[in-house]
Amino acid sequence: MPFGEEPIDSLQLLYHQFLAVDDNLLKDKIKLFPNPTNSVLNIAYDHTILLARVSITDVQGKLIKTQDGNGTSTRTLSVNTATLETSMCFLRVETLQGVTTLGFVKE
Repeated sequence: MPFGEEPIDSLQLLYHQFLAVDDNLLKDKIKLFPNPTNSVLNIAYDHTILLARVSITDVQGKLIKTQDGNGTSTRTLSVNTATLETSMCFLRVETLQGVTTLGFVKE
């Protein structure tokens, strides 16, 4: 460990090198539309993605809704957002390739 470097810095570097999923690669393969949305949020994803589950949270991190993707590679999933309040929301997408979070607006 170099002089002046904290042990936690070394651990963080190791974590990112060996354990972290490249979030940006996954985000590039997933698209949300329409955004902003009123009643249905569509999730389109690359044929290489196997979708396990999606979760919607508010800006405070409160879980609002969860929907299973059933490990399918159908390339689209629709989530009913009609009952959600108008706000900024986050969609956590869990796949067999990793996890990523995308933002959307509910009108």
